[in-house]
Amino acid sequence: MADYLARVSSQPETPFTFDVAVREHRFTTGRSTAAPGESAGPGPFELVASGLGACTGINIQSFAKREHLPLEGFDIQVRFHNAGDKEHPRWQVQTDIALHGPLDDGQRAAILASAEQCAVRRMILGQTEIHEQLVDAIDAPVTLAAV
Repeated sequence: MADYLARVSSQPETPFTFDVAVREHRFTTGRSTAAPGESAGPGPFELVASGLGACTGINIQSFAKREHLPLEGFDIQVRFHNAGDKEHPRWQVQTDIALHGPLDDGQRAAILASAEQCAVRRMILGQTEIHEQLVDAIDAPVTLAAV
């Protein structure tokens, strides 16, 4: 199994804005409740939604290619919604998938079944343990050897 690593650093001059490093990629994220025009980037739940959507897309594309299906493209929209409240959250996730191309009903059903095997989906639905610890410093650059 692969290890995945992201480093998040605060921007002291800009509250609730963070620099994120993932491998050679760099981007900014922040609080998703910022006023329109004040957002530094996608918020945490939007990042989870995009990860789920991208993983679903990888499964769809891999399956269609392996099975030589006439899939010409697709669009995925992921929506997270707390149907509970702050004290008792009950998260619901809706993933809408629009498939493009001359696919029959059986091919469409098979693609949907492959989408449901997404590893991020399985992680969200499975048993995930999260452990936090305080450390004196996090060395740069970020490498898996440092974990």
